[in-house]
Amino acid sequence: AFAISALDLVGIHLAGRPLVVLAACETSEAAPYLHETWDLPAAFLAAGARAVIASDAEMPDADAARFFGGVRARLAGGATVARATRDERRAWAGRPGASWVDHVLVFETFVPGAGQ
Repeated sequence: AFAISALDLVGIHLAGRPLVVLAACETSEAAPYLHETWDLPAAFLAAGARAVIASDAEMPDADAARFFGGVRARLAGGATVARATRDERRAWAGRPGASWVDHVLVFETFVPGAGQ
């Protein structure tokens, strides 16, 4: 198995300001540095991602694929990353075993003058 770490992204530049979806368990957990935030979402943002969607909880693979597929469909329909994620979380609310969707977070960068 291969796992990417925040350190693997140091010096990397992601062209085109992509959206990064980390559909694996607990990918938004921060490293234990008291003086700064350093985790995968922060590393992807520093590398040039416009936004990162990640979770700090365990999620079933099959459900994660369906959930993020729903987010992608909402994005294709013109929703912003935050709105698409929020609306998909609402759509999953109350499903048995889907409490993990409450832990799906959006990390975004602010670029003055850039529309989203």
